[in-house]
Amino acid sequence: MKKVLFLSLVLVVSFLFVGCSAQNGSNPGLHFALKNNSGDSKLVFEDERIKIKFNFEKEFLTKNISTLNFELKNKTESTMKLLWEQVTYIDTNGRAQSVLKSGVRFIEKDRAIPPTTIPSNSMINDLIISKENVNWNYISGSWIQEPLLKNKEIFDGKTIRLLIPLDIEEEIIEYDFIFKISYE
Repeated sequence: MKKVLFLSLVLVVSFLFVGCSAQNGSNPGLHFALKNNSGDSKLVFEDERIKIKFNFEKEFLTKNISTLNFELKNKTESTMKLLWEQVTYIDTNGRAQSVLKSGVRFIEKDRAIPPTTIPSNSMINDLIISKENVNWNYISGSWIQEPLLKNKEIFDGKTIRLLIPLDIEEEIIEYDFIFKISYE
């Protein structure tokens, strides 16, 4: 009897997860379009030096945007460096914020982040978290990460920006990515 109850529970939970992922196909909530020179609405930018693909990571239950993930390919024959200390996230209110990358412990969020070296014709995968969204919670005694954006209609039609400076052969090239937000 206990086995039947357990198997029934497993089937119900599995059905719920499958149902949630099927509903996720309609993708309700915040959507993003990269505003670049070509007018392409995909979250990909490419020029003669780089190709970068963005992905906004949504939290499972709330659909809040927790991180901005990206894949950056160096298309040149030279090594380039991503200058993390100069990367800037600009929120919907135009407020510039310093960022964290993957691998940085929250307790070390105020330390300098060394540049990431990207050899010629290679790529990196990383993510962006606003330093302002990482705080110590004295009640729980742990670090918490607030989302980059909450899943709200108030962001419909607004923009966020990401400034990524790259050092290519001693020349600093700043890429300014602008994302238009829509709520569906």
